[in-house]
Amino acid sequence: MKPNRIGGVAALFNAAAYLFGFALFFAVLDRSGYEGLAGNLTFALDNQAMIALAMVALYLAFGVALTILVVTLHRYLARGSDTELTMQIASAFGLIWSGLVLASGMTGLVGLQTVASVATNDTDAAASIWSAVGIVQSALGGGIELVGGLWMLLISIVGLQTGLLPRWLNWPGIVVALAGIVTFVPGLGDFAALFGLGQILWFALLGMLMLRRPVAVPQH
Repeated sequence: MKPNRIGGVAALFNAAAYLFGFALFFAVLDRSGYEGLAGNLTFALDNQAMIALAMVALYLAFGVALTILVVTLHRYLARGSDTELTMQIASAFGLIWSGLVLASGMTGLVGLQTVASVATNDTDAAASIWSAVGIVQSALGGGIELVGGLWMLLISIVGLQTGLLPRWLNWPGIVVALAGIVTFVPGLGDFAALFGLGQILWFALLGMLMLRRPVAVPQH
């Protein structure tokens, strides 16, 4: 399979992983009735298998596919000296982002297993641990989308400069990227939801484009 097609499959997989994980968290898992630290722990213990499945989809599988996409997209877009440095920086941010996503997922899975074990003897300690796990996991992936936003912004800029990605993908990509970047500003964390939802469409369109265009041709 050609590298562009591999990247296209990875991009489509990322869109699907987002949809699957969001569907589990927001459509299947019902948080009503679980309040406070104790409620968060009870919710995690009552839905341990489903939460673990969602973490595998949203973090581990997504992170692996993202790594593949970053590498193949670098090869797809790094076609001239004018954009080579920008693509190197973009790909560095992309690989850092995939590492953070993977670390966040592994933290969540290990934390879930730990609190399930601790809760059998000390529910208060387990609740505190689960709260700490949530803070660390959010910091690594999801709470602040700065790194992923920078990757997406630079990819969109290179796409505009080279014409190797169409404008109808690049300009929305810039808007979604900026939504992710501003999440580091206190009070603007809610833009992370816009970043995630926007990326579903962006990944899907990018994936279809890379599958249909195995050899990139500049679009003017």
